[in-house]
This record gives sequence, C-alpha cells and structure tokens, in this order.
Amino acid sequence: MVKENTTLISLLTTSCLWIVAMFTPGWTIIPVSIGNTSRTVDIQIGLIYYRICSVNIYVIGQNKNMIKTSEIREAWTELQFEGFAAVALCLACCVLVKRADFWSCDIKSKALCVIVLSAIAVLAEITLILRFVTHMKTLLSKYVAMNGELAIDFAYSEHNLADLKNSYSVVIAEIGCLTGAFGWILTICYYSSLERLSQTETV
Repeated sequence: MVKENTTLISLLTTSCLWIVAMFTPGWTIIPVSIGNTSRTVDIQIGLIYYRICSVNIYVIGQNKNMIKTSEIREAWTELQFEGFAAVALCLACCVLVKRADFWSCDIKSKALCVIVLSAIAVLAEITLILRFVTHMKTLLSKYVAMNGELAIDFAYSEHNLADLKNSYSVVIAEIGCLTGAFGWILTICYYSSLERLSQTETV
C-alpha cells in the first residue's frame, strides 16, 4: 500500500510538473537590446505561446501567429504532440494505480501496464527536451535574429541579441522526468515483489 501511494504521488507530481512546463513560456528566453540603449526586451517562448516583456511592453500570443517558417511550425507541432502524449500517458498511469482495486484484471497486469506506459511517457518527455535544446532553440534564435520585427513596435538586428537566459520551463520538465523515472522504478519494484509472492504461493 505504501509503495502504491508513493508511486501515485510520484506520477501525479510528474504530470503536474510537465503541465506547468508546457504552459509556461520559459523554454527559450531571448533578451533583445533596443538600439544603443541599455533597455532590453525579453522574448519568452514556450511550447504553446510566446510572451514579450519590458517596462512598457507586454505582448502575448500563440506561437503559430509568431512563426512563419514551415520548418519551425512542423517541429513545434511535433514537440507539442510529444508533450501532450507524455502528460496523457502519465495521467493514465495515475488512474491505473489509483483505481487498481476496481478492475477485474489481476494486479500484476496493471503494474506491468504502468511500467510500460510510464517508461514511454518519460522517454517522450526526454525526447522533447533533447530535441528542443539541441535543435529548436537554435532555430528560434536564428529566426528572431533574422526578423527585425516581432509583434512589437520597434526594430532590432542580430547584433542587438544578448546571450540566451536560463530556460526555466526546461528545468521544470527535467525535474518531472526525474520524478517520473522514480515512479517507474517503484512500479518495477512493486511488480517484482508481486512476482516473488506468486512464486511463493505456487510452491
């Protein structure tokens, strides 16, 4: 019972962290300096929407309205699918763990199902993170550099781009991967204990 509760908490925590990561615009944060002044604007880009913040500027919109190139749009759609799939699979695992006593199939089958689904969910989220960090981040930076106007009322050029800031949404997603992996390990331990118990009963 303790293992089941710990697994459920771990998987619920993972789902919440991944949802927060998906709906926060911190996957890429690109500071842009305005002209020769010390004033900067942060272009914050997430999986779902973007946000542009400064002292007197606050713009928010969907990514599809910001990005015009098909290469980035297609990659974005794939990343969004991977993110939603990971969350859906993790929530399915939570339901399996929570409602295990109400279904007719044996507990071992449910535990095995949770092992498989949680592994796919964690792998999908890891793939999303790796693809974004290694490929998408570079594409977005180049896109912002090449487009002097981006839903704001002033222009900037490539030399105005400052170094990228830390991507807090990526960190949140990575923590979710760790808690998801922990829940996956707990489920494997639980399944192994059920195997040993069944072998003992058959002897």
